Amino acid sequence: RDGSRGDLVFYAPPLREDMDTRWEGGLHVRLQPPKLEGHQNDADFDTFIQRLTNASFVDPLPKDFRRPSTKLWSCSAASARTHAEHVGVTSITSSFLATDTKGLCNAARAALLARNSSHQIACMDMAPVHLTRQTDHRPVSKGTDDGLDGHQAVILDWYLLQRSRWLAPVARSNWQCHHGARRDDTHGVDKPGASFYGWALAAAGLVPLGPRWPRVNCGCRVDSDKISVFALPRREQG
Repeated sequence: RDGSRGDLVFYAPPLREDMDTRWEGGLHVRLQPPKLEGHQNDADFDTFIQRLTNASFVDPLPKDFRRPSTKLWSCSAASARTHAEHVGVTSITSSFLATDTKGLCNAARAALLARNSSHQIACMDMAPVHLTRQTDHRPVSKGTDDGLDGHQAVILDWYLLQRSRWLAPVARSNWQCHHGARRDDTHGVDKPGASFYGWALAAAGLVPLGPRWPRVNCGCRVDSDKISVFALPRREQG
């Protein structure tokens, strides 16, 4: 394909007026629940969830970035806040969480409260839907039918994720954190499991942290090599 045309899709920075209408941060957490993947049980999934949601677990050492812990939520919120202050935007002080694991949103909120964080997390918290394996189109709303079927809700989830000024992916491999979707080139949009986040990052128009930024390591491979942020907006062409 034409490389310059690809640059317009994957590297066009956002407009200035776009800055005030985005979430302060955004996380895509892909944990592959056993039921969603067609498995009966997965002990590694259970262990991973416990470490990611149970504040009684001791946080891993700074260098042990593959182990999940509740530090992820407060650290990500602090990093997103630092970036918001850097670009001079404080109108939205919440993050959006897109995940394939129902109930994770409430667990993340509880983890933030345990660390006395005022940051808020928003998410759809719906039953997961596999776009390529599930063909039924039943409503997924909690307690009501708003007309959205499972596939439509996933698309809305994706749209809300890419409306972030700070964005990072989390992925599970057995009981450890996986490197997840990549940030370079086409963001791995052609790879199974990476396309959801890859296309969100492409549509968001975010860039890597600059060299003068302090290094960030929130565990679970959410670090300076994975975090993408809102850069200086491009000027409108008159």
